[in-house]
Amino acid sequence: MVEINSGDLDSPASQDKVAHEAATNTDHSDASVLKQGYSYAESSVFNDQAPFASNGASQPYGGIHDPEVIYNSNAGKSFFIWQGTNLDPYAVEYDYSAGSYSSPVQVGTNPLSSDDHGTPAIVQDANGIIHAFYGPHGQNGALNHATSDNANDATSWTEQSDITTDCTYSVPRNINGDLYVFLRLYNGGEKNRTGYVKSTDDGSTWGSKTPIATVATDSWAYHVSVAVDGSDVHVTIMRMRKDQTGDPIHKIYHVIYNTTDSTVYSIDGTSLGSEATQTELENNALVYDAGSNEVKTLAGGLDGNGRPHFVFQSNVSGSWEYVYMYWDGSSWTTPTTITSSSGNPHAGGLRVNSATNIDALLITNSGATSGKDGDIEEYHYDGSSWSQSRVLVQESNFSNGFSNPLYVSGAPSSLDISFPQVDTGDYSNADLGVYGYGDDGIVAGPGTSPVRWWPLHEDSGTTVYDISDNGDDATSHSATVNQPAILNTTGYDFDGANTYIDSISTPTALQGGSSSFSVTCWFKPTSGFATSSGNNNRRDILSAVGGGDDNFAFGTRDADGDGNAELWMYADAGGNTNIDGSTALSADTWYFLGCTYDAGTYTVYVDGSSDGSTTSGSGSSINSTSNPLRIGYGGESYNDYLYGRLTDLRVWTDVLSGSQMQTLNDIVRGSGNLITTEEVI
Repeated sequence: MVEINSGDLDSPASQDKVAHEAATNTDHSDASVLKQGYSYAESSVFNDQAPFASNGASQPYGGIHDPEVIYNSNAGKSFFIWQGTNLDPYAVEYDYSAGSYSSPVQVGTNPLSSDDHGTPAIVQDANGIIHAFYGPHGQNGALNHATSDNANDATSWTEQSDITTDCTYSVPRNINGDLYVFLRLYNGGEKNRTGYVKSTDDGSTWGSKTPIATVATDSWAYHVSVAVDGSDVHVTIMRMRKDQTGDPIHKIYHVIYNTTDSTVYSIDGTSLGSEATQTELENNALVYDAGSNEVKTLAGGLDGNGRPHFVFQSNVSGSWEYVYMYWDGSSWTTPTTITSSSGNPHAGGLRVNSATNIDALLITNSGATSGKDGDIEEYHYDGSSWSQSRVLVQESNFSNGFSNPLYVSGAPSSLDISFPQVDTGDYSNADLGVYGYGDDGIVAGPGTSPVRWWPLHEDSGTTVYDISDNGDDATSHSATVNQPAILNTTGYDFDGANTYIDSISTPTALQGGSSSFSVTCWFKPTSGFATSSGNNNRRDILSAVGGGDDNFAFGTRDADGDGNAELWMYADAGGNTNIDGSTALSADTWYFLGCTYDAGTYTVYVDGSSDGSTTSGSGSSINSTSNPLRIGYGGESYNDYLYGRLTDLRVWTDVLSGSQMQTLNDIVRGSGNLITTEEVI
């Protein structure tokens, strides 16, 4: 039991109401729409700092896989792709003129189920079609390929035939109109070869795998940076001992592959033939040798003279640090320390504006979640030294840390950075945020404000106010108004017999054709709520059912007849699907309840934690309905009247993540130093 102190807030209810009405352009002057003590601390999570996607999994951006975001100046859009639910690739686009994102859509199906090394990357062809590559990791793994259905549009996709096998780490590039995908190529059972596949007809057909460099068989090869300069492709390769035992071999090599004559060159112009061998790499292409120490994750870029610049991690000095080096025209410079590096984060992004104007996104203070996450800081090089220019985000303010930040090449500064949260190795909980960032900080994502929001804080009368921008006010039918509730507010009592609220138009999120929505509320059941004359003892909190035109319902029921009621959700998406939670709800106890629907995946939440999930139905969008929404009652023939006290009911067009559900729960339960006149159990 947690009792929250009620003595901390003393502003009048009218002030709180007026302030919020001004913020939401809502005029409800005749009702205490929002009571004293009701806080909007969660707005920093669900609005100002909202991700554009909340279904990232493990490592949504892959580090080596690049790019995950591309900007098209003609379309005025950036296109994003990441590893999401079930490790499948998902995409959105951001329209700079409109200042808004599209809704996330699934791009294809990743064949990997418990391996996050198949993260996606994208490129556009000469016609503006977006190509996505994802999936392979290991010998016999297939390189998966999908394309956007329309030019300069990431809102719908079609999977294409697999391109090749025995490869991993997709790095696609458009080089003079031809599509290249640079890859690690498997050499029998070895992982020591770097090469590419190529299409000269916009991805319709692909040539065979072409190797360009091979390291020794005792090592793995990582093509950590691929930069294009006309017909030259600068490929930076990190060599790492494959078994990670004995003396580590951590070296960095750099070669130039000329796409016109199909020849590999060293940085000084020495020809290394069609494929550089380990000996040639060692003698002609060595950038950095860590000796018996280590180097890790590298970000690279070219200046206006076509000279490479690198930022990577090294522990040669005795402790981990970020270091910087570059080609000065005759030799590789001695590494310069930028800042310390804790844990094992990915280095981040590098933006080479010129040889004397460089920005780097670095992960700092890492290690809280997986060792690869932390804060994101930006450092600037002025031609003589590095200094911190800003801190973008701090892990302590979010549910997970961040990794793999990147610059969106060529994009306007209003959104020119992107980064995901990371929880490496968690393949089942797709609840990580993926963010856009610009001049004013995080560029908030779609669907992060409710499309219907009934605080249920009225003092009297029968009008129930919706304070969302839609203003969908409803009518109470005998529900008892102004009953004490959470956070020093009030709610409505429903008697389980004939009280309800209706005359609500069904929001788009719950209309036919919708593939995503969320519902949240606070509810305290009344003793006896677990039994009713309705089907399976059901009692509806919110529903759009009745008359054979069923669509959606959310409430409680005792489906197994054991005398205990659990949270319950129903939707019809090409087939009726019911999901019951596992927590037996108790009378006279406040619960934060929620449900989400995500393209055929149903999840219910109790007190911020998932209480059950299933994937079912023959379609990904719920069926059409002409029924209005009702609060506290399902329909004419169901006799499923709600029995208990209800407050703060919201409908969202977005699929709230598990961490967002937990945040809404935690704010009320004390982490936000809020108040209530009742105990929250």
